[in-house]
Amino acid sequence: MFSAFHIHIGGAGVMIGDMLWKLYEAEHNETTQKNQIYQQVDGNYHPYALFADLDDRMIHEVQRNTQVQFKKNSFYQQKMKKVDQLMFELNMVLEN
Repeated sequence: MFSAFHIHIGGAGVMIGDMLWKLYEAEHNETTQKNQIYQQVDGNYHPYALFADLDDRMIHEVQRNTQVQFKKNSFYQQKMKKVDQLMFELNMVLEN
């Protein structure tokens, strides 16, 4: 079995990702394939996703989404970082 991890970068990527996860939630809610795009923790399903943007407005819109239960560490909205720090944080998300 495989798992798909989605990375949504920038304002447009974040908004497209928001629409994508709403669609996934509607279509994959009652399917056996849900474990391929979601992680089950304590009976709740959380998307395998990372949203990153330098402007926090789009990130806040996605966080207000009540249809999908994103984990708190699925969002990065900090100002420019060193590439090595960003890669370290991405690796931490992938391990959890």
